[in-house]
Order: sequence, then C-alpha cells, then structure tokens
Amino acid sequence: MISVLYYAVVTFIRAPNGELTEARIEEALSKNMARYQAAAIVGHKIETATIVGAIAISRVDDARLRQFATVEILGRYGETPVDFEGMA
Repeated sequence: MISVLYYAVVTFIRAPNGELTEARIEEALSKNMARYQAAAIVGHKIETATIVGAIAISRVDDARLRQFATVEILGRYGETPVDFEGMA
C-alpha cells in the first residue's frame, strides 16, 4: 500500500433551515497550518454566508486504491457537527 498523508480544513455554514452544512474543504501544508487555518477562518464571509465553524483534519489516502483509510480530527473551532467523522 502506498499511503499519502493530507491535511485539510473543513468549513461549515448555517443553512437557511438552521442546520450546519459543509461549505468547503481546503488543503493545508501541515498539521499546525490546518489548525491555524481552521481557527482563523471562523467568522469570515464566503459569498452570502458566514463560516460558523471549521474542523482541522489529517487523512491517509491509499494512492493505489484511491481510498481514504483514516481520518483524524486535529481540532474543532466554532460550531461544528458533533457527528462529523470525516470526508467521503
């Protein structure tokens, strides 16, 4: 298995019905940068919405199978879903 480690930030906004909705995913260069970016982006506006929360994650990708084997939550900032388990 050839594994590749990625770091990312998953951001969340409030949908019109009040539920938290995933807004976008941005890759980060390192574990610390993912945490920093996630903490810093909460409260920023994207298009017509405000980012209310962000989760910094690391994930391991099996490059041959193109599957994500492991997702680790590095930090939660602002409002985030309690049932977030990672990205598909």
